[in-house]
Amino acid sequence: LPILFDVGHQFLAMTERLALSPAEYQLLSEWDAAGVPASVVQAGVAERVARCRGDQQRRRLKLTYCREDVEAVADDWRRAIGPRYAALEERQ
Repeated sequence: LPILFDVGHQFLAMTERLALSPAEYQLLSEWDAAGVPASVVQAGVAERVARCRGDQQRRRLKLTYCREDVEAVADDWRRAIGPRYAALEERQ
């Protein structure tokens, strides 16, 4: 899963963690299966991380906590590409 390497590694580096939990891996798999580009997921994660002020909060951050942010960015992305997104979904 390209999204796992792109987003997973970036997230681990930002949070100074060593590994993703099974729930985080599953969430990345769901976004990948839904056709959400890694750049969209990264943007949503970055929004959530930006709201975490101190190092303690950043280290405790889990990818699952970013779900709403990622899904909001993904919804914006889908609206922005409009009919092209529908064509992409039909191909899958």
